[in-house]
Amino acid sequence: MTPPETVRVRSRSGAGPAPADRLFTALAEWRRRPEVVRDALELLEAAPLASAGHFRGDLLRRLMDLPSSYWARQPAQYARYRAVVRAAALLRRALPEAERHAFWGDLPPLPRGDAPGDAPADAPADAPRARAP
Repeated sequence: MTPPETVRVRSRSGAGPAPADRLFTALAEWRRRPEVVRDALELLEAAPLASAGHFRGDLLRRLMDLPSSYWARQPAQYARYRAVVRAAALLRRALPEAERHAFWGDLPPLPRGDAPGDAPADAPADAPRARAP
């Protein structure tokens, strides 16, 4: 397991630093707020292979799980995301083969309540939940 990324960015929300491990989990929560993606992009622009502690680039992999419908509503963020993906691809080429392949492995499971469709513990009882397809 890779230690969490030490590169930190100041959250524009004023909540303090946004460490990679907090962003990793927040990206998969039931509500994908643009400010969480913005904070993740800021960190990834500084360190494209930032890690939340699982493997190099795990934060970017989590960002890659966002649906295309999210990016369609956020074209400015999508342009930044594409630049990060390109930068990370170039950096991965210099990694040892095993680390390059780890990037495409399975992401670790989320803590209970953090899976898409699950409402967080502090959500109201009537919070919307994702429907099965």
